Amino acid sequence: MDGFDRRERRRRYQKQQRRRRLGIYAGIAGAIILVLVGVGFLCVSLFRHFTATKPATTQVAEPENQEEKPGNTEARKQYSLKNVQVMIDPGHGERVPGCVVDDIMEKDITLQVSLKLRDALEKEGAIVTMTREDDSFYPRLKERGVMANKAKVDYFISVHCNFYEDDPDIYGFESYYYGEDSAAFSEAMVKAAGAGGIAVQDSKYGNFQVLRDAKMPAVLLEIGYMSNEEELQNMCDEAYQQSLAEVITGGLAEYNKKNK
Repeated sequence: MDGFDRRERRRRYQKQQRRRRLGIYAGIAGAIILVLVGVGFLCVSLFRHFTATKPATTQVAEPENQEEKPGNTEARKQYSLKNVQVMIDPGHGERVPGCVVDDIMEKDITLQVSLKLRDALEKEGAIVTMTREDDSFYPRLKERGVMANKAKVDYFISVHCNFYEDDPDIYGFESYYYGEDSAAFSEAMVKAAGAGGIAVQDSKYGNFQVLRDAKMPAVLLEIGYMSNEEELQNMCDEAYQQSLAEVITGGLAEYNKKNK
């Protein structure tokens, strides 16, 4: 039994040694494989890095003919309104603010646009007077047309903002006239605004006192709807206000050229 036990223990010991060596060899082989894989990955990455080409830079050419935008004073047409007398009436005033949305008042928008319109007209040689230039003076409705008559101006332009509570989706520039002699003048305003990129509605008849009283070609311009959120934002924007001033100037000049 003792001899058998010694032989059995030797056999088991030799078997364990073979397993241990096999494990060592397998570990070494695995490590070698991992190293080779890592080296191969590194070589591929380095190869891609050094052989990659930079992407070509694409240059976008400026269009040869740039579309003229509303309010672009450098690109717009030059009109001749030399010695043409115009009265501008910024709607409402300190005591009567007109439409009010939050803290935005119609009287402020109409005055801002009217002052820009005055400057645009004077740049073209027109002689401009205004029913008010700030909130320190508020002429009543019955006085505004009379002021134009006393000044003996050639044209009267009253500037207002519209509001329609029942449908906030309605928007657009509108021009109103009273006398038939002002219909073509009003149509010229709408046509010029549309050509200048301003959203427009139609020229319309309007039985307004300032138009009834004025004895010369006269229009009342509703430059947009304060009840429309997007259009209200536009009317508060100085660049858009300048666009309005430019298209109104252009419309007056085109009408004056054809009728004087």
